[in-house]
Amino acid sequence: MIILDTCAFLWLISDQSRLSLTASSVIQNNSSKLFVVSVTAWEIAIKSASGKLELADNLSPEETFLMSLLDYNLKEITVNSKIFCRSAALPAIHKDPCDRMIIAAAMEYKCPVITADKMFSRYPGLKVIW
Repeated sequence: MIILDTCAFLWLISDQSRLSLTASSVIQNNSSKLFVVSVTAWEIAIKSASGKLELADNLSPEETFLMSLLDYNLKEITVNSKIFCRSAALPAIHKDPCDRMIIAAAMEYKCPVITADKMFSRYPGLKVIW
């Protein structure tokens, strides 16, 4: 099980040249083990609504998220009460609530995260792939 953070997910579906060589290799060699946390859909919707993210083919954020899950054989991790509470209890290293939920999910499931965000590696016990 490997989680993609929101940026890694967006780069996978729209601009794979932005992924590191290591991240690309891990994605290619573990295509059946890739997961995205449901909060990524929310983050895409927020970025799209604010004009910071333009979605392809005039798709809605939900359509983009769900179609990409199918197209790339990704599985969704739903944010549940355990992950919400764990994200709130994390050290205040990262302020972004979406990233905190992704970190909490990775810790809950004891799996690495593909991310370019250097803040993730500051959480003890969290394995980061980049």
